[in-house]
Amino acid sequence: MAGGLWPWLLGFLVIALGAFALWLALRRPRAQTAVDLHEQAVERWLAGDLNGARDLLSEVVRREPARSQPYLQLGILLRLTGQPGRAAALHRNLAVREDLPPGRRVVVGLELAADLLALSRSDEAEEVLSQLSPLADDQLRWYELRFAAALAQQKNEAALAALREGERKLVAEHAALLQSRRAAWLCDRTLLEMRAGNVDAAGKWLHQAAKLPEAGGRVLLLRALLAAAAQDEAKAVAAVAEGLARFPAEMAPFVHLLEGVLLDAGRFTMVIPILENACRDAQAPPSLWMALARLYEKLDRRDDALRLLAGKRGDPRLTPDAAASYLRLLTSEHPQAAFSKVWNLLGDPGMVRGYRCGQCGRREEEVRWFCPTCLAADSFAPAPLAARAAAAEAGPLATPPRY
Repeated sequence: MAGGLWPWLLGFLVIALGAFALWLALRRPRAQTAVDLHEQAVERWLAGDLNGARDLLSEVVRREPARSQPYLQLGILLRLTGQPGRAAALHRNLAVREDLPPGRRVVVGLELAADLLALSRSDEAEEVLSQLSPLADDQLRWYELRFAAALAQQKNEAALAALREGERKLVAEHAALLQSRRAAWLCDRTLLEMRAGNVDAAGKWLHQAAKLPEAGGRVLLLRALLAAAAQDEAKAVAAVAEGLARFPAEMAPFVHLLEGVLLDAGRFTMVIPILENACRDAQAPPSLWMALARLYEKLDRRDDALRLLAGKRGDPRLTPDAAASYLRLLTSEHPQAAFSKVWNLLGDPGMVRGYRCGQCGRREEEVRWFCPTCLAADSFAPAPLAARAAAAEAGPLATPPRY
C-alpha cells in the first residue's frame, strides 16, 4: 500500500516545485524595455527633471537607435540642459535619415534651427528655416523661430514682418498669439528707447503699437511718459487720465512714475477723481490705493486717505508690503516715534522689487513686457530683487513635444 502512495507523493512534489518556480519567476522584476524607459523619461520631463529625462532618453536611443522620436526629444533636452552643440549634432544626423517622414523632417529642422539660435549662429538658423519654408509655413513654431532669428541679427523690421505674415496665414488661435507677441515687443521696444533717451525711435515704435488692441493701456501709459519727456504737460495728464479710467491694472506698475509726471506738471488734482473711481473697482490693484492715499497726504487730506484704506479692511491684499509706500511717508514726519524706529529696522518691501520672467527666470529691475531671453510676451511679474544673489537662475523648461 505504501508503494502505491509513492507515485502520488512524487506527483504532488513535482506540482509543488513547479508552482514554487512559477512564483519565483513572477516575483523577479521584469526587465525594463526601451518603451518603459521612454515613458519614464516623458514623466520626468513633465515633472521638471530635465537631467533625469535626458539620461533616460540617452539609454533609449542606445537600445533602439532606429526610433526617431527619442532622438528628437533627446536633442531638445540636450539644448534645454545647456548642451546646444550636442543637440545640433544629433538633430543634423537625424535630419539626413532617408526613412524620416516629411512631417517629422520639418519638426527636426525646426529644432535644429532652435539649437543654432542657442549657439548664436543665427545666420545658419535662418538658412535652415528658409529651406523649410515650403513645408513649414503653416506652423506657429516656424514663424516664432524666424522672429527669433531676425531679432538675433538685429533686423527688427524683418522680425515684425515674420509675425505679421504668421498672423495672416495661421489659424485664428495661433494668429492671436503672434499678434499679442507683436504688441508686447513693440511696447517693450518703445519703453527701452525712451529709457535710452531716443524719443524719436520710441515714437516710431509706439505708432505701430497703437494700431494693435492687444497693446491696451500700455499705449496710453507710453504716450504719457513720452509727453512728459517732451514737457507737454496737458497731453501727459490727458493720457494718464484716460489710462487710469480704462486700464487701471495696466497703469498700476507705473503709478510712481506717473505721480512724478503729474506733480511736476502741477496737475495731480485733476486725476484724483479718476483714481477714486478706479479704486472703487474690486479688481483695482493695491498700488492704486496707495497712490491715491499718497496724493491725499500731499494735499493735507489725511482723513480721506485713512477712510480709503479703512474701506479696504478685510481685503487680503492690504498687507504691510502693499502699504509700504504710504507708511514710509507717514514715518518720515515722525522719525523719533517708536513705530518709525521699528519700521526703519525692517526690510524695505515696498522698494526692493524687481520683475522675473515666469518662463525662463530672467530678472529685470524695471518692468518689461517682452523677455529677450526666451522671447515670451507678458511673462514678467513682480519678484523680490533681494533673492537675486541667492537664487540660481532658472533654466528654460518645456513640456515634451507631442507629434
